[in-house]
Amino acid sequence: MERHHIDFLVLAPLTIEIESLHSVFNPRTSGVEEQYGLKWWEAAVEGKSVKRLYVRYVELPRQGVLNAAVATTALITEWKPWCVASFGIAGGFLIDERLRRGDVVVPESVYYYEPAKDVPSPGATQSRGVSSDVAADLLVLSRNAALEEEREFRIVHPYLASGERKITYEHSNARLAILAVNDNILAVEMEAAGVAAAAKFCALATGSVRFLAVKGVSDAASGDAGDKNDEDRGKAAQFAALHLCDIVVRSTPLHHANTSRVIAEESRSRARSFLATFPSAFIEGDVDLLGLRRVMPPTKPKPSVIYHWNVRESELHWVDFANLLVLRRVSDLGFPIELLLNDQMIAQEQADSVRQGLASRVRAVVPRAQLNWYKNTYDTYKREIEDHAFAEGWDTAVQYEIVDIEPAQVTQYELWLKFVAWATADVSRCIIYVLRRNARLYDILRNFLSLHPFFLYRGLYTIGNIPAKDARDTVGIVEPPHYTGILAWLTRAGAAEASELARYLTLGQSDQSAVDDGSRLGRAKTELPLDPRLLARLELSDEYSRPALALLTAMCDWNATFFAKTEARPTEIERPLE
Repeated sequence: MERHHIDFLVLAPLTIEIESLHSVFNPRTSGVEEQYGLKWWEAAVEGKSVKRLYVRYVELPRQGVLNAAVATTALITEWKPWCVASFGIAGGFLIDERLRRGDVVVPESVYYYEPAKDVPSPGATQSRGVSSDVAADLLVLSRNAALEEEREFRIVHPYLASGERKITYEHSNARLAILAVNDNILAVEMEAAGVAAAAKFCALATGSVRFLAVKGVSDAASGDAGDKNDEDRGKAAQFAALHLCDIVVRSTPLHHANTSRVIAEESRSRARSFLATFPSAFIEGDVDLLGLRRVMPPTKPKPSVIYHWNVRESELHWVDFANLLVLRRVSDLGFPIELLLNDQMIAQEQADSVRQGLASRVRAVVPRAQLNWYKNTYDTYKREIEDHAFAEGWDTAVQYEIVDIEPAQVTQYELWLKFVAWATADVSRCIIYVLRRNARLYDILRNFLSLHPFFLYRGLYTIGNIPAKDARDTVGIVEPPHYTGILAWLTRAGAAEASELARYLTLGQSDQSAVDDGSRLGRAKTELPLDPRLLARLELSDEYSRPALALLTAMCDWNATFFAKTEARPTEIERPLE
């Protein structure tokens, strides 16, 4: 048999679904997969921008998410398709005109509703559902086909529920629980979550595998007399097959088998480059490399990096400044930076001046950072955030007490979390750079459909074993261009303390300078207001002078790189509202 790439691998369990694929694709070959005994058919389709596209579809031996996941994993590993598609018919929650019998559903996201946890209340459980996104480029092709093709059916793009159960009762607990998660879940079936999980699992080993689901609505999943009949089922399957073909002919697949190793290596390289920007002291514990690679696949835009701090004054504390230095590195790699600044503790009469002063210094260090002030965010974005229907993740987490958080903290962080979900919705993933002790709050983001956060835990910076922001006799703020606070602290700090601060503020480079001490001291005398006592100390001890000179050189470099320009900068960048 001719060897070629498989562009679309389509999986369906029911005979009526396979028959609809036969009628639309007119397969030219068929066979039985040798290792697993799965029957398959293959068709060659002429595309709009590709001469020939190969579609291979497989009859799953039985229904169910688990069976679909096992079969799909095996077939992806063996055949390495560009896209895997869960195909067939589905029950619809026909509550209103958003969904009708005969519609074709191409979901934005598939929600696996089965995971749950028992709780002390009799008969009660906590929903721990998991969502998987359909490939964004294929969603675009579906929407284009809906506009360009004259069909007798509608194409809709809600969320799709997937699980092991056949839901045939209008008031079943499973159905009611699904509807309680999100009112945009309008259909339910039994395989898509397994196909999606297999695609996600195999992506890092074989290269990026796109996931697609196309389902025709055949019934109301209610169990009413006459709700299900062969005519409606056949029509729904046929409509779904026609729309699947419309998507296929508009696609431009990569030659996946030849590029899988390249894509996997690009994913590893992107994750390694990202982590290399963080000195070891800036990260706590081991990093989940597999999880990091999953939020930054090379075929999709880079995720935003989120950093949050409480603002008390217009100056930068050195801890936040050190983090900005790292985030500048990250920004230079092309990662969007979202800074969340809580200005609730600033007096109203000082708010504008504090924001302007802090914003100018932040943007001097990270010019492309997006600054989001809590008060402005509340006034500007609150309505839009709610309109974008991100409340369901929040409500789910709070209702089931998934995180152990004080009610006051929950109230304080509610807007921030909804804002993060809204602001990163275009790429559906983000990286939260946060202290581990505060991660419980952001963990609520895991409950938002179509959002996949990754948590990078930052170090708890210490001077003399005391947390930097808690120490009374430590340097506080960074004040360019003279840095009087750091210089005053250096006159009384010990060698160990100076070494610790230098390690943070030089991003681990304090012992790697190629410039001799005399040249560094000469530059510092010229550019900084050095106290005679500090000059005297620099001449007494190499153990002290080496980190102290590293700090002085860093301050001169900051002035030259960040703070040489004094022109006014805008206090914030307006984000366009959709």
